[in-house]
Amino acid sequence: MGNNRKIKSVSFDLTDDLERELFSYIESKNFSKYVKQLILLDKMSGGRIIKMKILQNENKNDEDNILEL
Repeated sequence: MGNNRKIKSVSFDLTDDLERELFSYIESKNFSKYVKQLILLDKMSGGRIIKMKILQNENKNDEDNILEL
């Protein structure tokens, strides 16, 4: 019987501040389950999650982060 599993890799550039922050955030989580949940959320929203724009002000205050769906 053939292999029924497919593997997708995700790389993080640890020299990039945002990617290093994302990598640090996900380290304590079940990565595979987390990614699958994000994919499901995007699918259930009709693809709106993947199309959203994330605009972040340099001040990094919560009030300065804007998510547009």
